[in-house]
Amino acid sequence: MSIPATMRALQQTSLDGPQDMRLITDAPVPSPGRGEVLIRVIAAGVNFADISKAHGTFLGGPRPPYLAGFEAAGEVVAMGEAVTGPQPGTRVTGVGNGAFAEYMVLPAAAAMPVPPGWTEQQALGLAVNWPTALAALKPLGGITAGQTVLIHAAAGATGQAAVTMAKHYGATVIATASPAKHETVLALGADHILDSLGGDLAADVLRLTGGAGADLVLESAGGATFAVGLAAAKRVTGRVVVYGVAGGEAAISNWDLVYKHQVHVIGLNIGVLIQAAPQIIGEVMGELSALIAAGVLAPGQPNVYDLADGPKALTELECRATIGKLALLP
Repeated sequence: MSIPATMRALQQTSLDGPQDMRLITDAPVPSPGRGEVLIRVIAAGVNFADISKAHGTFLGGPRPPYLAGFEAAGEVVAMGEAVTGPQPGTRVTGVGNGAFAEYMVLPAAAAMPVPPGWTEQQALGLAVNWPTALAALKPLGGITAGQTVLIHAAAGATGQAAVTMAKHYGATVIATASPAKHETVLALGADHILDSLGGDLAADVLRLTGGAGADLVLESAGGATFAVGLAAAKRVTGRVVVYGVAGGEAAISNWDLVYKHQVHVIGLNIGVLIQAAPQIIGEVMGELSALIAAGVLAPGQPNVYDLADGPKALTELECRATIGKLALLP
């Protein structure tokens, strides 16, 4: 395959948000370094981390101008030094830098094959959303059959995966989402669905659990929802796994933990998990493969946007106007 010198890509030009993302047509096509492969991007995943980076709130995030995006699926077209696989022509998905483009480089060791019969669009989420959901539920959250899990933002890509897997593990699922998304979440098997836009969510969870609270809370919404999760978790043994800050920062003090919320608060960043706990992430990916092989997790169909409409996709995600996974098609 002939590889061009330049490509179309989305460049973030400020830290004022995704509205300042611009389509450029002369971005240099990157060259794979040692241990890397170059892929022709067929689909790129849109994530809340992209929004955090665009606002400058992502710890250690890039400084503008930079090529946006980090999750993609596509075809390997070139290999860097010391790479023995995946070979050119292999369809893979993974995370790197500059995914909102026609080409990007990925670490060869972390490039995951697209499952047979799946499209590149359907494979988005395998490297980010699904491992995050599984890590939050099992090795960190310790969910077991008969326990109750509260899943915030249940209509999102990670939330939907979490609902499906939690039901598979025999948990009772209490999910939150805006009313327009309730049907989608119930179709995944959620036992109860609560309106994320109104009411007293913590009180509702306590009512549904007979006053006991949820054994596990998956929290990514941030802001005021963080306090809801703390109040809804079971005293002493309840776990709150925090893996996102989509709604803004929220604080908790040692006073809160001693006198108000006697719960386990666990932070999850999938990138840190990969680097700091390779054994755990290895177990997660092995379990994920087994769930896919068993048909527990089936390929979904993302909502697709043209690359030029990337700012629109990010803005709609930021406004909670979307359901499931979003994909940009270069």
